[in-house]
Amino acid sequence: MLLIFFLHVAFGTLTLNEELEIELSASQVSGKDFESSMTVNGVEYQTICDCTDPELATEQTVKCAPTNIVITQEREGEGATLDDLEEKFSSETYEWVNVLDSSFRCLDGRITEGSLGAPGGDFGEFALALLVYEDMSGKRVDEDSIRVYFLEYLDWMDQEYFYWCTDDDAVGSVEKQIGVEGIDITNPREGLQSSLLTYLNQPNGVGDLHIKNLIESPELYSARIEAIEHFITVFYKVLWDKDDYHNEKIYLEVFPGSHNETAFVEIRAYEDCIVQQVAPLVIPRNGDADNLSIFVNHAFGTSTKRQQISKFFVDKVARNQDGITVDKFLSRMNHHGLLFLDVTGELIAEKLPFYTVAFEN
Repeated sequence: MLLIFFLHVAFGTLTLNEELEIELSASQVSGKDFESSMTVNGVEYQTICDCTDPELATEQTVKCAPTNIVITQEREGEGATLDDLEEKFSSETYEWVNVLDSSFRCLDGRITEGSLGAPGGDFGEFALALLVYEDMSGKRVDEDSIRVYFLEYLDWMDQEYFYWCTDDDAVGSVEKQIGVEGIDITNPREGLQSSLLTYLNQPNGVGDLHIKNLIESPELYSARIEAIEHFITVFYKVLWDKDDYHNEKIYLEVFPGSHNETAFVEIRAYEDCIVQQVAPLVIPRNGDADNLSIFVNHAFGTSTKRQQISKFFVDKVARNQDGITVDKFLSRMNHHGLLFLDVTGELIAEKLPFYTVAFEN
């Protein structure tokens, strides 16, 4: 991951004092997911058991019960201090969610809700999978094939919606290009859509920093830019097609204001949480733009999510041909994903301090 190359600078430990353990019986489990919460020292924790098979739900123990948070500064920089991070993470509550059922949001410090973070959000992970599929199969995807894969994935995925982001600056740039103001980019009138698509896959028309940098400097990512441009076009066409129910499964978040992030933070969790496939929602910015704003990345969560995406691409796209297996596809996704995170992290947080925040037992 991006942060492993930097020397240890300093660390702080926030102690939560008590170990949390819940035993679940079959009578307590309803549906697929069992959810429970508790408060320790004024901090509320939420635990989730993925009990898909009722026969395995008789006495399940939720083992992901962190007792402390360890903050480590991996690289010095201009921005938030260790004390700033300690104050933030000691004062918040954390909801733990099932990674496979959840959307990933962009690396963006303007998010003011608890979220799972990844480069490009859900869009970035699917784009990564498209590039990996091209690499492994030797085939080139086009707009038509991407649309087929994307619609099938929207039907197949467990989460409620597929997430991507942009911002007012990117929308304003596109408006300037076509000479029209006040466009609702989530639902523009039909007569504008063709003109909009001309500029929405150009760097200035992309408000997500990861995808913006990817299409601006594809050589740094060893990526074929055409595949990403096609996917951007498909995403917006599906979003705008109100006659297709798939548009209800897409969520495009438009951020107001400018970036003012002061740190890059990698979220980690101990092994039991990874096995349980759960991760804590973290708020990149509490309240208005004057408050502490950070980039938040859940690398261990994306690794779990990629297992699911890899299975989809092997079963539904490659159709178990070309010698492509789930393990091979996942390995390639993690390899390229690490490269992408490394490049994007350096581009968007070049002078910022880097921290890891580890939820430990």
